[in-house]
Amino acid sequence: MSSRTPLITSVAVKRPLTWGFIVLLTVVIVLAIAASGLAWHSEKQHRKARGDLRQVSTELQAIQSGHDKVLAQQIEITRAQLQQQGTLDALLGNDALLRQRWQVARTHEAIALAEQYLNIRHDSQAAINLLQQAFNVISANEDPQLLAVRRALSQDIELIKALPQPDVSSLYQRLDGLRKAIAALDVPMPAMPAMPAMPATEPVRSPNGATVAERWHNFVQRVGQVTSDMVVLRRHDQSLPKLLENERRALAHEQLQLLLDQTQLMLLRHDEQMFRSLLVTLGQRLNANFAAVDIKAIQAELTSLQDAPIMVSAPSLNSRAAIDLVMIRAEGAK
Repeated sequence: MSSRTPLITSVAVKRPLTWGFIVLLTVVIVLAIAASGLAWHSEKQHRKARGDLRQVSTELQAIQSGHDKVLAQQIEITRAQLQQQGTLDALLGNDALLRQRWQVARTHEAIALAEQYLNIRHDSQAAINLLQQAFNVISANEDPQLLAVRRALSQDIELIKALPQPDVSSLYQRLDGLRKAIAALDVPMPAMPAMPAMPATEPVRSPNGATVAERWHNFVQRVGQVTSDMVVLRRHDQSLPKLLENERRALAHEQLQLLLDQTQLMLLRHDEQMFRSLLVTLGQRLNANFAAVDIKAIQAELTSLQDAPIMVSAPSLNSRAAIDLVMIRAEGAK
């Protein structure tokens, strides 16, 4: 018996994988990968949301801190105003004549300033606010000597409120529309004379058996032909009159835009005389530079803008005469 007899411990036959099991295993792997990706994406969004929440919380704290500072400043200003008013009441409380003089002086200053806003700046709303402040000052105490001033102030406030207010914002937008319409216009350019065409020359062909002199002569003619063609091409470049015409076109548009800028400035300043004068100048420039273009619509808009009111017709203030009369009486009583 040989010593190398093989020893067989076990024998197993492996069963091959079926297609159904392979498909199932593939689906499980795909689902596992999808679940991992979804979990990673959810964690990423969660971290981003937490970061955004921290940023919003920080900004909210900064806004709350700024609001608290503003509120503290407002409380401090109110406290200082109350303290100032208390000090003023204490100074004027014991002297009725001094209080009356203070009220008259402050009322006169407010009415004079309202008159300036109305006549110079044509700002009716600012004039109404100043007259209302003057009315509140003399209404704090029932002084019979200032009743006429109170009635005049009330009448002036109602009179100014009833005045027709010019629509400055609408006029400004109409000027902007006019600016766009003018920018779209094109300055007509004169027709340039056509350049005469150069006569075509027949290419020089050397006959068979030409001498050296004839070949050299043909070569020189070809060089001359190429040079002539180059000169003809350079004649198609932009000429000097055309360049000057482009500059004139740009200059015309710049001048019109500058006039429109000045017109809008006069509108905001309520300078009706300069406003109308600039519109007239604008119409003349349009006729001069765009004579060959249909600008009837633009000219009609210019005429309509010239007829539009841009300032308030300031009436005379009765309160100014009433407060002046009170001050004259006070000076005479001294």
